[in-house]
Amino acid sequence: MSTLSYHTEPENRMGSVELKNFIDLFAGIGGFRIALESFGLKCLWSCEWDKHAQDTYFNNFGEIPQGDITKIDERNIPPHDILCAGFPCQAFSISGKQKGFEDTRGTLFFNIVKIIKYHKPKVVLLENVKNFGLHNKGKTLKTVLRILDELGYHVFYKLLNASFYGVPTSRERIFFVCFNKKLGIPNFQFPEPTYEKIFLKDVLEPDIDESEYIIKRKDIRIYKTPEQTPELAPIQIGIINNGGQGERIYSINGHAITLSAHGGGAAAKTGAYSVKGIIRKLTPKECSRVMGFPDNYIIPKSKAQAYKQFGNSVVVTVVKKIVEQILKACKVEKEMNENELSDLGSMTAKDGFRNEDDVVEKFNNWKKDCDAKKWLEIMGYDLKEIKKVIAVKLHGYKTDVQVQITIILKKAISAENLSVKLVSNPRGYNQVDKRWIDHYKDLWNIPNDVTKLLKLYTGEIKPSKKNLRDPRRMFFDEMQPKQKDKVLSFFKKQKILVISDILKGRGKFSAGWMLVALRTDGGTKWVLKTINEVMNTFGNGEVRITDRGSMRIGQITMQRKGGDAGRDTSTMLQFKINPVELFDQ
Repeated sequence: MSTLSYHTEPENRMGSVELKNFIDLFAGIGGFRIALESFGLKCLWSCEWDKHAQDTYFNNFGEIPQGDITKIDERNIPPHDILCAGFPCQAFSISGKQKGFEDTRGTLFFNIVKIIKYHKPKVVLLENVKNFGLHNKGKTLKTVLRILDELGYHVFYKLLNASFYGVPTSRERIFFVCFNKKLGIPNFQFPEPTYEKIFLKDVLEPDIDESEYIIKRKDIRIYKTPEQTPELAPIQIGIINNGGQGERIYSINGHAITLSAHGGGAAAKTGAYSVKGIIRKLTPKECSRVMGFPDNYIIPKSKAQAYKQFGNSVVVTVVKKIVEQILKACKVEKEMNENELSDLGSMTAKDGFRNEDDVVEKFNNWKKDCDAKKWLEIMGYDLKEIKKVIAVKLHGYKTDVQVQITIILKKAISAENLSVKLVSNPRGYNQVDKRWIDHYKDLWNIPNDVTKLLKLYTGEIKPSKKNLRDPRRMFFDEMQPKQKDKVLSFFKKQKILVISDILKGRGKFSAGWMLVALRTDGGTKWVLKTINEVMNTFGNGEVRITDRGSMRIGQITMQRKGGDAGRDTSTMLQFKINPVELFDQ
C-alpha cells in the first residue's frame, strides 16, 4: 500500500514544532503509551472500556483509564499535542463479519472525530488492521481520509509488518499519521524496515512448566523438520487436525504468527510451536516480548486475559519507530536569512531545545543566542576576544558536542568537549555507559571470577540456582556472601577509574563539561558543569548493593540493560545517572 498525502498548500512555519504530551484513546494495555513515553512525552488522559484491560493499565501506569468513550464529553478532555488511537478493529478485520461503519465498534471512529474537531491536536496517530484499507472495496478508507482532510490534516498512511522492524512476530497493521495543516508539514516518511535478525527462539523463556502450555493431541502431524535457516516470517512445519485456523504448527526459527484476541482451534490466540520436540503454545511473557513490551511490564495473572490483551495490542517497537519519524518531521530543516537569525536566540530560549543538534546550532549562532553566550562565559572565555566558534556533533564518544573557539588576541584555537543530557522527567534516569562485560573486563582488568559473577548478574551466563526472582539471571543479593564481597571489593578499589571512564571517557574526545537541559511545562532550564564537578557529584557515596539486588557506585546505578525483546544485547551491563541532580549543586 502506498503512502498517501493530501497536498494542500502549507502555511508558513517558523521553528520546530514542539510536542510535549498526548492522550491515549482505546488505550488497551498501554502499548501506545509505552512508545510515546520513551521519548519523554507525557500522557495527559486515557480511556479504555474493558475492565480487565483497565486493571492491567493501572498495574503498569498507576491510573485507571476513563471508560466508555461514547459517554465522554470531549470538552472534559485536556488539550493535547498528540491524539493516539488504536480504534476497534473487529468491525474491519478479515476474521470478523467486516460490517465496518455499520458495526457499533466501527462507528467509534466518529467519537475520535468529535475529539479531533474540538481540540485540533498537532498530530493524530491511528492504527487498525490490514483489512481496513480493503474494507467495502476501499470506500471505508476513502471516507476516513476525506473526513481527516476536512478536519484540517495532512494524512499519510502505510501498511507495516512488525516482522521487518525488530520483533519476531508477523503482524501487519495500517497506521495513519496526520499533521494539522497549520503546522506546514506536507511530507512524512514512515520508518524504513530494519530487517533485524531476531527470531522467536530469541525471546522464549528458558525455564517454564511446559505442562501448562503443551498441546496434547493425537492428531498432531509434523511434516517438515524445524531445523532450518531462520526466516523473518512464520515457518509452518506441521498441522493439528486438518490444519485450519489455530491448528498449524510453526518453527521457532522463524517468527510468531499474529497473536489473536479471539480465534479458536487447538492453538487459539498464540499459535502452536515446536520447542525442543514439544508442541506448545507461547507463554504470556513470550507474547509480551514478541509484541515489543519491556520485560518489567506487569502481565495479568489470568492467562486468558493476557493472551486476549496482547492480541489486541499494538506492537510497541513499531510505534516507537513511527514516533521517532514524527519527531523528526516536526523539526525544521531550512535555511534562515540574516533577519530570521536575529530571532533565533529568543525563539530557542522560549521553546527550549531537544537534542544535540540544537546545542550545536546555538553555539554556531552564538552572537545571536543568549544561552550560548552564557555557556562560553562559564567556560572562561571573554566574548570580546572570540573571533569564531565552530561546533560539531560527535558520535561514539563521551563527548556529544565539540566546540572549537578561535581567540583573536592569542591567535589560537581552543576546543571544549561537552557531554549533553536532555531530560524531561526530573526523576528519570539517563544511561551514561553500556557495554558487554568482556569489554569492561579489558578496560578495568576485572578478575575472571568477578567477570563470571557480573555475567550471572546480567544473564549473559544462565544461572543454575533455582527459585531466583528472575530465572534468567541472578541478582547480587541472591549470591553467596563471599561472591558479593568479591564484586563489592573490586568496584570499591576501582571506583575512581570506573567513574572517570563512564562519565568522562578516555582520549582526545573525553568530555570536559556536562550540559544538562531539563524541559518542563514552564520551559527549559539548563546547567553547565565541568566534568570534575560532575564526577564529584555522582561519585559521592559508597559502593553498595541496593535493596533490589543491583549496585550503586556513589550516585550511579549499575544495571542489566534488559529490554531489546529478549535479544542477547539485553544482557549487556549499563550505568545510569539522574542528570537533574546537577541542578542541586
